[in-house]
Order: sequence, then structure tokens, then C-alpha cells
Amino acid sequence: MSLEVVAIGRINIDIVMQVDKLPVSSEHVISKSSHFAYGGSAANFAAQSARLGVKTGLISCVGDDPYGQMALKNLSKKGVDIKGILVLENQPTGVFFIAKDPQNNRAIFAEPGANRFIEKHILDESYLSRTRTLHIAGGFPMMTQRAIEFATQNGMILSFDPGR
Repeated sequence: MSLEVVAIGRINIDIVMQVDKLPVSSEHVISKSSHFAYGGSAANFAAQSARLGVKTGLISCVGDDPYGQMALKNLSKKGVDIKGILVLENQPTGVFFIAKDPQNNRAIFAEPGANRFIEKHILDESYLSRTRTLHIAGGFPMMTQRAIEFATQNGMILSFDPGR
């Protein structure tokens, strides 16, 4: 299968809680509501791209835990090619806990988990050669440099989202 775009970056599990106010040190705050979501800028991009009917792949890392299994199943169900995702033994999948107040101020706590290894992920050139567009999401200097070189050498379009 040929891919139209391959995204490179994070996969996370997001736990989002809506609160009246963000807590101060040692304060107990009750959430008004909460939800569980699949996140990570590259995973979100890939899922939305596939939703639009674009043949999309993803290069990332998840842990060998239930969160990683759920994320892979969710991405696959949305039509994302997951062959470029490494499942790392003895690593957790990235988890973000986000508390949001009514003014949309946020407190974010992150456990990067397997995302720590994206920078060391070896780009599978045969996988990348199946696409014409690379999308990099997040700050991974070595990975970004390698992807730029590969895209340039192969006449590909490169899309870059540096994140925050």
C-alpha cells in the first residue's frame, strides 16, 4: 500500500479534567467532569488525516502496556497505518494529565514514556519511501534533521509542526 503522508511524533493517552480552579500546592480540587482521549500531536494529525480519506502512516513509539494496545487499536480503527510504530518492552505509553479551568488555563503533567525514544527511532527508509509527504510534529532535532535530509533527497513535501 502506498501512503500519501507519514506523520512522525508522539502518541499519548490524555486524561482531561474540568475544574472550577487550578489547585495550589497540596490543595484538593474536585473535577466537574473528566474524559479520556487519545493524544499526541502526530497521532492526532494522523487520525484526522486518515479521517479525511488520506492514506496515512505514523512513525512513533508506545509502551507494551494496555494504553499502548488501546492507542494502536484506536489508530488502526481510524485507518492509520501503524506498521511504523514501535512497541517498546518495559516502557509505559506516554500519559498526559490535564486540568482545565473555565478560562481555559491549564495545568499539565506529562509522563513521556515511550515517546522518550522517538529521537532514537531509526527511520525505516523503505516505509518512508512509500509516501510523498512527511509531517513531523514536536521537537525532535535529530529525527527532524534525518527526515529533512530524506525528504530533500527524495523530492518529498515536508510539513513541520514544532509544537509549543
